Amino acid sequence: MDATAESVASAFAVVLGQEQGDRRLAEQRLTALEVLDSYPIVLANLTTDEQVAVGIRQLAAITLKQYVYNHWSETECPNFKPPQPSDEKPTTEL
Repeated sequence: MDATAESVASAFAVVLGQEQGDRRLAEQRLTALEVLDSYPIVLANLTTDEQVAVGIRQLAAITLKQYVYNHWSETECPNFKPPQPSDEKPTTEL
């Protein structure tokens, strides 16, 4: 797992935890990571990685669904939020 995936997974673990203050910081960290081109790939990889805890995998899948919904296309998405993913093939391996 690369550094971005580790960061996302650890933020998800905190979000799933009980501490309200820590949860807010983790949510802010996830918002900052959302602008990375590799973010949706990291979410897909976390979703399918059987070595990752089930709760984190489920949260990654839900987050990926929301990411696609909000970032698909500026012209086609009523709730569009930048950035729009590029049409180029990603360099990160799935």
